[in-house]
Amino acid sequence: MELADVVRQLARALHLPDLSPQPDGSAAFRVQGIAVLLAPRPAGEPAFVARARLGALAGDAVQCLPALMSANFFADGIGGAVASLDAQADVYLTQHFDLRSTSFAQVMASLEHFVAHACRCQALLPSPADAAPPPLDLVAVRA
Repeated sequence: MELADVVRQLARALHLPDLSPQPDGSAAFRVQGIAVLLAPRPAGEPAFVARARLGALAGDAVQCLPALMSANFFADGIGGAVASLDAQADVYLTQHFDLRSTSFAQVMASLEHFVAHACRCQALLPSPADAAPPPLDLVAVRA
């Protein structure tokens, strides 16, 4: 199975007719207000990376860092989702998915778990009241 197959099956399963692989093989969608990017690994590697932008930390949001780092405890073992912070103080959740000898049902269950973890991590972030999710921007999610 390849990422393009996962994206097509995901589009059918989630009833997202506009979801299709980009020329580079990546795809993005929004679920529960969270933008999720699926990006291929280097050619020949049967895997992909899921990356979700959870939000941005303001200058006074340092108090939530311990909770975010605790979310990296790997309760599901090594290879689970990892929260990270980039130089612009944007918070991401990233996970590697191996496609060797796995079915779409297993990938779907893992993606559901990833999204649930993203929602839990996003809830740890301070958020402005009445904040609408930003438009889906592949460049921003990919950053």
